[in-house]
Amino acid sequence: MPEFIDKTQNTSANLSRLFLSTDILHQVIEQSTDCIKVLDLEGHLIYMNKGGQKLLGIEDLSTCLYAPWETLWPEHERQKLRDAMQGAIAGKTTTFQGDCPTAHGLQKSWRVTVTPTFTSVGDVASLLVISKDVTEEVLACQERDTLQRKLQLEQLRLETIMAQMPSGLSIAEAPSGKLLLHNEEAIRLLRHQLLESPTYAGYVQYGAIHADESSYRPEEYPITRSLTGEVVLQEDMLYRRGDGTITLFSVSAAPVYDTDGNIVFAVSTFYDISQRDELERRKDEFIHIASHELRTPLTSIKANTQLLNRRLKQLQTTPHPLTGDQQGLVDDMATMLERTLKQINVQTRLINDMVDVTRIHTGKLAVNPVPCNLFEVVRNAVIEQQLMIRERKITFDSTFQNLPVLADAMRISQVVNNYLTNALKYSPASSPISVGIEPSSEEVRVWVQDLGPGLSEEEQRRIWKRFYQVPERNENKGTGGVGLGLGLHICQALIEQHNGQVGVDSVPGEGARFWFTLPLQHTEPL
Repeated sequence: MPEFIDKTQNTSANLSRLFLSTDILHQVIEQSTDCIKVLDLEGHLIYMNKGGQKLLGIEDLSTCLYAPWETLWPEHERQKLRDAMQGAIAGKTTTFQGDCPTAHGLQKSWRVTVTPTFTSVGDVASLLVISKDVTEEVLACQERDTLQRKLQLEQLRLETIMAQMPSGLSIAEAPSGKLLLHNEEAIRLLRHQLLESPTYAGYVQYGAIHADESSYRPEEYPITRSLTGEVVLQEDMLYRRGDGTITLFSVSAAPVYDTDGNIVFAVSTFYDISQRDELERRKDEFIHIASHELRTPLTSIKANTQLLNRRLKQLQTTPHPLTGDQQGLVDDMATMLERTLKQINVQTRLINDMVDVTRIHTGKLAVNPVPCNLFEVVRNAVIEQQLMIRERKITFDSTFQNLPVLADAMRISQVVNNYLTNALKYSPASSPISVGIEPSSEEVRVWVQDLGPGLSEEEQRRIWKRFYQVPERNENKGTGGVGLGLGLHICQALIEQHNGQVGVDSVPGEGARFWFTLPLQHTEPL
C-alpha cells in the first residue's frame, strides 16, 4: 500500500510539472512580440496569439478566425503567402518578406516564417506561421539606401568636378597627412602618379624645391600647413616634375572642418604659372628697354627746349626794344615753350614710372634711407607741386615741424607728388587739396585729401595694382595727370621698403584721403 501511494504521488507531481510547463509555454507564446499563428492545411486561421493581435490591431479575433489567412494581406502580396504555404505543406520551412497593413491601416513590413507541424506518424498536421515586425529595419534600410544613392551621386558629381577642374587638386587626410588622391590635372601637371604617403612625412618623395634647388621639408608644403589650420593663397612654388623638368606652380591650400570644428581634410589646388611668369619677365624687359630708349631722346629734347627758353629770355631782355609784333611773337613762343616743358616733364615722369615698376618686379628698386625731417620733405614736395600748377590751391598745415624718420627723401617726395597729382587730376578745379601730417607714438601718417568723386570699396582694393585705372573717371586738363596706372603701385612698393603702410579712406561722392605711414625715429631733434 505505501508503494502504491508513492507511485500515485510521483505521477501527480509529473502531471503537475507538465501542466505547469505547458501553461508557461502558453504564456510565452501569448505574450510574444511576434505574431504567432496556426493555420490548417487549407490556409484558414485557427489560432493567433495575443501579442500578434496587438501588433495587427485586432480587437476581436472571432472576426478573423477560420477565415483564409491571405485575406488579411493586400492582393499584390498574396502569391508570396500561397508559395510559402505550399512549401510548408510539402514539409519545408519557408520564409518571405512583405508589406501588410494593420487593422487600423498602419503600413508595416513583416518577415514571415511558415513551418509545418507533424502528427505522430509524420504527416503534416498544420502550419505554424511566425510574423516578425521588421518595419523599422526596412525603413532604416531604405534610408540607408537613399543615403547611399545620394553619396554615390555626390561622389560622381565630385569626381566630375575634379576631372573638369583646370587646376591640379590634392586631398590629404587629417591629422596624419595621408594623401588620398590627385585629380587627372594634378597628375598631368606633376607628370607622375600619386605617391604613397601614409603620413605627411612621405611628402619627401615629391619635387617641391626652393630657389637654390634644395628640397622642401614635408612641413613646408602648403597642404601640410593647412592640416594645422593655415589657409595658403596663391603661393609660388618651384617643382621638379616626374620627367625632371622644373616649373613654377601657384599653390593654394585650405583645411576642411567637420560639424564639430575639427579638421578632417586639407585640400590643395595648384596650376602652372611658368608661362605667365615668363610673359611677365618679357613684358618687364620690354618696358625696361623701351623706357631707356625713350629717355635718351627725351633728355636731349628737354635740354634743347631749356636752352631755347633761355635764349628767348635773353632776347626779351635785349637793350634794343622789340616792335609790337616781335614782342607778341616772342610771348607766344615763350608760352609754347612753357607748355612743351610741362609735357616733357609729364613724359619723363611716365618713363620714370616704367623704369621703377620694372625695378620693383625684378627686385632692383633701391631706396637709400638716411635720417631726415619728414615735415621738410613733405613741405618741399607741396611747394614744388604748387609752383608747377599755380592755378590750383594746395593747403599744408602741420603743427609738428620736427618729425625724424629714416627715409629716402627723394622717394618720399615721389610718393607725395604722386598723391598730389592724383588729387589734382580727379577733383574739381575750384576745390583745394589738403595735405596733413599726424604723428603718433611710434609712427607718423601723411595724408592728401581731395574733394573728388571718391572710390568704391572694390576700387579701393584694386587701385594699388599695377596698370589699374579707375574706369569712367573725368580728369582735369592741364594738371599733368596723364598716367599709366603705375603711380600708386610704385608708391606702395616704396613705402613698404620703408617699413610703412599705404591706404585710402573714401566714400563715393565725398572725395578720398590717400595716406602713408613711416616709423618715427626716436633720436635727437634734427
